[in-house]
Amino acid sequence: MKKFRPVIIAVILAACAIGFFVYSINKPQKESAKTETSPLSEIVNRDYTRNYPGSPRAVVEAYSDIMMFLYNDSSYTDADLEKICIVARSLLDDELLGNNPLKNHVQSLKSEISQFKNKYEKMQSYTLPEINDITYFKYKGDECAGAQVSYFMKTSGGSFAKTFQDFLLRKDPSGKWKIYGFKEVDSTVK
Repeated sequence: MKKFRPVIIAVILAACAIGFFVYSINKPQKESAKTETSPLSEIVNRDYTRNYPGSPRAVVEAYSDIMMFLYNDSSYTDADLEKICIVARSLLDDELLGNNPLKNHVQSLKSEISQFKNKYEKMQSYTLPEINDITYFKYKGDECAGAQVSYFMKTSGGSFAKTFQDFLLRKDPSGKWKIYGFKEVDSTVK
């Protein structure tokens, strides 16, 4: 009987392994794994406190992604707009935030989007500057960076427009690049 003990243990272990394998193949998949996120929830759920963009280019890209959504999608509510605005504001410099309270920011953004939709059908895409095209400099002891982004829009008449925005970023005390200001510098319609 002692001779067969290892064989019996091996057969029992093999049966358990096969049983576990069959169970894991046939068990139902969780619904949460199949759930897709909407573009709105993807933006609203961004957590820049944990995963903040590491370069001026990445900050401008994150901000441009948010603007692309806002200017192209019209399915969001005023409450959603405020949530999106709060996420976008996490990319802005404290001094800029102090000069533009949330309520004012939401209202001005709403107005800008309305004006955009009267003039353009859609914001097609944007082009970020190459890494070498970002200008780094010091101003009043602060580390700053400049980046120009070009945005491409389709007009309601079928033509295309291109606009350039200059972004000024400043490194905050924690080492994060924050948008200190931006302005449109040129616009062309083709």
